[in-house]
Amino acid sequence: MGMGLISESVFGDIANAIREQNGTATAYKPSEMAVAVAALDGTNAGNATTATLGTATGVIGESVFSDIADAIRGQNGLETTYKPGKMAQAIRDLVCDVGLKPRALLLSDETLEHAFSSCTAVTELDLTGFDPSSLTDLFYAFAGCSALTTIYVDADWALPSGCTGNQCFYSCKSLVGGNGTAWTSGKTGVAYCVVDKDGQAGYLTAKA
Repeated sequence: MGMGLISESVFGDIANAIREQNGTATAYKPSEMAVAVAALDGTNAGNATTATLGTATGVIGESVFSDIADAIRGQNGLETTYKPGKMAQAIRDLVCDVGLKPRALLLSDETLEHAFSSCTAVTELDLTGFDPSSLTDLFYAFAGCSALTTIYVDADWALPSGCTGNQCFYSCKSLVGGNGTAWTSGKTGVAYCVVDKDGQAGYLTAKA
């Protein structure tokens, strides 16, 4: 394992960058920073407590920096090689998608029954890239998502003829479509699982 001499200000800057991204006042040891970077999700960015950067120097194992660099690359998907002095800015440059974007949907008999039911903490849902053409039922698919404000879909989103979905949007009290159609208690069925636009009221938003 390689060793090197490094200024504590480098670690101080990295710690400040992490705190700016997660909105905490946590004090991080060098060995804890990679895990903290990997855990960033953008939900609490801002209002962080920063610390004054020190000027002392010390010896540190190179694995600490390689782990931090790996965590940064895991977040941004790049293959960049980061020098220690560039890591803090790379952390500050991370842009996290704070909405829920499923990586995969496991369908049972081509339905989304109860798929996101009672996900009360979710405020945004990104379904772009998902093909709904084979769906047969959306019963209670988003029911109880009381904090959900936006559901993003592709502009060509279209459910197949015959797809059902009673109470698909039950109690989605905060939901608003991309053209301003606000959720109402008498309109919670699958008929509103369409892109909201002129001439077509719905609760979905086409993502540009």
